[in-house]
Amino acid sequence: SPFYSEMPTVQHEFIKDENDRQLGLNICVSVEKCLSRRVSIIAPYWLINKSNLPLIFREDNSEFEAAGQFQDHETARSLTPLPFSFVQSDTVDAQCQVRLGKSPLLPTGRPSWSENFRLLSQGGVVLLYIQVSSNTVPIEYQLAVEITKGSGRYKDISMVTFVNRFQLENLTSLPIRYLQNCQFENDFDLIEFAVGTKQMILPNSITPFNWPRTDRELFLRA
Repeated sequence: SPFYSEMPTVQHEFIKDENDRQLGLNICVSVEKCLSRRVSIIAPYWLINKSNLPLIFREDNSEFEAAGQFQDHETARSLTPLPFSFVQSDTVDAQCQVRLGKSPLLPTGRPSWSENFRLLSQGGVVLLYIQVSSNTVPIEYQLAVEITKGSGRYKDISMVTFVNRFQLENLTSLPIRYLQNCQFENDFDLIEFAVGTKQMILPNSITPFNWPRTDRELFLRA
């Protein structure tokens, strides 16, 4: 019959990148109308970085970072989603971690891995830190995480999107400089070097925002 169909079959295979790190792929073979066969090869997750920060991912407590990440990811120059899978853990309890990349655009210091988080929930907030020196408070960055199912040809992929938790919007026709309430106006250059970003919003624009000092009162002044 030209309308013959059968249940699709799914196989799981692993490939390796040039650094010998594994990525798990789902290979789905289905028979459609007129007996044509469709072969779909997908990773279970896409990690999408929409923040202004370089992000590096790994499976929970893995010795290696996730496959497919190179220098472009360390410096936030990669603009494409990162295919991701769990290699070592059972998918029900599997968790992952993220850290900031070692970018010249960020303060010089030691980035630490985040707390573990699952990719099966609706998302949440992830905290990232850079320890600049042993006698200073770590610089904190907050990311919001949204997890949704793809649609259409991407319906079997979980889309995990990372964005800055806070944004500042300037609806005026003038540039606006801003400070956390605990900072001093003559410290602009020092502060901007410490947090790795300009504390200015251009007219009619939106800029990502991270609190320079989360151990102080969280108030802004312009």
